[in-house]
Amino acid sequence: MTYLTEESRALADLLRRTIDADHFPLSPRVRTLQAILDKIEPPPVREPVPLPTEALISHRLMPRSRPNPQRIYPRTSPPSIGMTAPVT
Repeated sequence: MTYLTEESRALADLLRRTIDADHFPLSPRVRTLQAILDKIEPPPVREPVPLPTEALISHRLMPRSRPNPQRIYPRTSPPSIGMTAPVT
């Protein structure tokens, strides 16, 4: 099956509009139409993701700091029963 350039563009446009207008993008019908569109006009090739830099790798390998268990945290005491909050 060979298509002329204008015919393949028109078919690809029709497929794109049909796929975009469909309310169920994961339906078997849309998946079939998307497969046909990919055969007519293959999607662009994505560039590979670059590897992380040395600084990021060393940062991820560093152990996380843990809270010091000997540090004394101030406790807040509950208000006594006889005291009331000021009214504003």
